[in-house]
This record gives sequence, C-alpha cells and structure tokens, in this order.
Amino acid sequence: MLKVFSQSFAHLIGLLPTINIPVFTVPTIITDIVNALWYFLPMKTIGGIAALGIIITVLRLVFALVIRLKSLVPFSGGA
Repeated sequence: MLKVFSQSFAHLIGLLPTINIPVFTVPTIITDIVNALWYFLPMKTIGGIAALGIIITVLRLVFALVIRLKSLVPFSGGA
C-alpha cells in the first residue's frame, strides 16, 4: 500500500513544471567600486562612514516617528 502511494506521489511531483531561478549576480561595476574603495581607504574609515550613515538614517527615522506620534496627540501643537 505504501509503495502505491509513493509511486503516485512521485508521478504527481513529476508532472509539476520545472522552475528555473536565476542566480543573483552583482554587477561588475559595483565590485570594482568596492575594490577601489578598499584599495584607497582603510577599513576603519569605510566602517566609520557606513556607521555614520546608519546612525543618521536611524535618527531621521526616530525623529519622523516622534513627529508622527506627536501629531496624533490632541493639543500637543502638532501640525
């Protein structure tokens, strides 16, 4: 009984179409830019610049959320 179920299941799976998912490749221009940055700048500089960008983005997000929540409170002077 198990063999019949297994064979019918394998047959149903065989009827499904094959899906080809392409491999994600990074464009060579991006890798060239990153390699050039690593050549000219020390890693601490690149890490500091990236950290500064992340900090600025997080602060902007927090500021936007505070303003949005403040505008929901009645009589808080929100626009």
